[in-house]
Amino acid sequence: MEKNESNNVVSITQAKKLNPVNTRERIIDAYIELITKQGFAATTHKQLAEKAKVSSSTIYYHFAKKTDLYETLFHHIDEKYLALFDNEDLFTGKLEARVTLFISLVWQYTQSPLYWIMMEIRLVIRNDQMMARTLNHPESFLKKRNQRFKLILAGSKVSDRKVREAVTYANISLIGLSYETVRNPKLANIGGYLRRISRNMVKMLKSPD
Repeated sequence: MEKNESNNVVSITQAKKLNPVNTRERIIDAYIELITKQGFAATTHKQLAEKAKVSSSTIYYHFAKKTDLYETLFHHIDEKYLALFDNEDLFTGKLEARVTLFISLVWQYTQSPLYWIMMEIRLVIRNDQMMARTLNHPESFLKKRNQRFKLILAGSKVSDRKVREAVTYANISLIGLSYETVRNPKLANIGGYLRRISRNMVKMLKSPD
């Protein structure tokens, strides 16, 4: 691969000759690393170019607008979230065991840098309605997510609305617990909170509509 010998940075002309998927992934990986270390607001375009070892023009070549970069980042995070549920144990066995595993996996996700990156960006752009609309989860993601949840919670014998309510309850509870651990890093008995959330979710899935 030809590189600029003076600064080891790939130019836009060279970028066109490279695998565009790999270059985009490299930029996104660098972006995630920077945001994780110093936050979204503090991460500049120049820093991203330096971290990814590409020129600024290469970033513009792959991401013509900032919204393109944000959308790709969110798509990456969404795919990582869906990959959490590629676990055979979520689709077999008793409902209680599946729900317990589901809660455990979502909890792990809320502790990951990807989750906090997504939340930070949403907080930063919360007053930008156009940007917020751009970063809403696409229909394809929501469809995949809902299909997967339906399979995981199969056998609950409640309506789809009830399943959505149970999942929403679990997400809100886990997000709240996650923020509480930030406020109080020494919070004790996390396992007890997770078991309580699991039990309540099972009750919701077993209660009549």
